[in-house]
Amino acid sequence: DSMQGQREFLAEIQLLGGCRSAFLLPLLGFSADQGSGAGDTPGAVCLVFPLMTGGSLQDRLFPDSEGARRRYEIMFGHEGTFQLLCWIDRLRICISCLKGLAYLHSSSASDSKPSWCHRNLKPHNILLDCDLHARLADAGLARARPSQDTHLTFTQVAATPGFADPRYTRTGCFDSACDAFAMGVTFL
Repeated sequence: DSMQGQREFLAEIQLLGGCRSAFLLPLLGFSADQGSGAGDTPGAVCLVFPLMTGGSLQDRLFPDSEGARRRYEIMFGHEGTFQLLCWIDRLRICISCLKGLAYLHSSSASDSKPSWCHRNLKPHNILLDCDLHARLADAGLARARPSQDTHLTFTQVAATPGFADPRYTRTGCFDSACDAFAMGVTFL
């Protein structure tokens, strides 16, 4: 629904506007159109990010999938596939992702940066540049965690099946361990 999209748009701007890390996909700009004003036509939103020509981790793990082939053709203008990753590159990507997650989960009083939970970690949301440097992306479900709370509670579970911590799907309680669970599933 349009309100869900607006919330995700604002969450991503809030998170990326206040975070500076080599392990997060940087937000270059954004645009928000208010729509017709009639109340029934939602405005359009657009986030602008750098082009990550290395594709996603999903593309590199399954380069022969239809989606990976389509993204390759759109990016490079001809048919082809992304190369499979060697084990050294996989390990570098894992380390980069963990550094990005550690950055999100830490707060900084000097930068007024709260601790964040990503809530949508999966291979599609780990993007790679041409040198295979990994960056966490798609922070639309991310939420800041109040410093005094150890977890966030949600009445509606928003997660990708297979990557969601069963405790979160059962209780609605989300903490940094839930992000770690999703990262672990991603690395399997």
